[in-house]
Parts: sequence; C-alpha cells; structure tokens
Amino acid sequence: MTIDGWPMRLAETDDLPAVVDTLNEAGGRLALRGLDQWGHNWMPSERMAVMIDRKEVYVAISSGQIIATVALAEDPGPFWTPEERAERVIYMGKLARRNDAPPGVGKWIMNVWVPGWAWESGYNIVRLDAWRTNPDLHDFYRLRGWQYVRTETVTGNKSGALFERPARPAPGQVAGTCDP
Repeated sequence: MTIDGWPMRLAETDDLPAVVDTLNEAGGRLALRGLDQWGHNWMPSERMAVMIDRKEVYVAISSGQIIATVALAEDPGPFWTPEERAERVIYMGKLARRNDAPPGVGKWIMNVWVPGWAWESGYNIVRLDAWRTNPDLHDFYRLRGWQYVRTETVTGNKSGALFERPARPAPGQVAGTCDP
C-alpha cells in the first residue's frame, strides 16, 4: 500500500470475470465462517454485468491485478424513507477483496476512497445496508466510524442494518482521484 492507498478505476466489461470471482470468493469466506451472508457463488455474471454497464462498479488494482471491488449507486434499495431518498447520497455495496489482497484494502476503500469519491462527486453522505444477521459486520462498521441509523426488515431480503457516514475529502490525496 502506498501512503495514498491503491489505484482505483471504473470497472470495464473485460473486468467482469475478476469482479464476479472477487465477490464469490468473499462469499465463500463468509460461508466458511458460518455466516449466511452471500455464500458460495452468490453473484451471477449477468447481474454484475448490468451494474458494470451502468458504471456503478469500481476496482482496486495492485501489480496489474484486481484485488477488490465496490459498487456505488444512487439507487437506495428498499430500506430508506422518502425523506432520506431526497438527500444527496451515494449508496455503497458489494465491497469485497480477494483472499490474497494486501491487508487493509477494504477498509481503505470504504473509509478513505469512497467518502473522498463521494465528496468529489458532490454527494453529502455515503450509506450502506448490511446483512441483518451479521452483528460482527455491524460492529466492524461502527468501529470504523460508520453511524448506525436503524434496522429495517423487508420481506425476502436479509439486508437492512442501515449505516451512513459523511462524504469528505480523503486525507493526504485528492478526493476521489482514479488512477488507471
């Protein structure tokens, strides 16, 4: 890791296999820990291809390889109120790293790069919805400065633990800079 983190760029169509593999690998790690979040082979290529086409997916690069991915979208999903939906917000999801990724890449993406990108892009807040049944994940976010908002239950959806943090310039770098 450099002082500024890792190069980030918008995912391209050719990145689809690596992005899907990264997400499915992360789901496999969670399943091995006994968590019901994501699981083995949970992300189909067809679903991720649509997100890449909408230009919502970013990747972190190290030694020319994709080591992590994150999705940023304006679509709030089913959990947020009409008042919350009216705010200038970006929603973070699908954050995952490769098994062999350098330590700290996921934390850097969610706590430095995403808030910096959001600030640079004119958003005021970054939000996410986490799996309701994964209290360790909730603690993970809280310990890293994310504010718990509430938990919502939507039929057929296991997510719904809601968190947010303010967008802000990334320390020591130009906020949101993407380096191909």
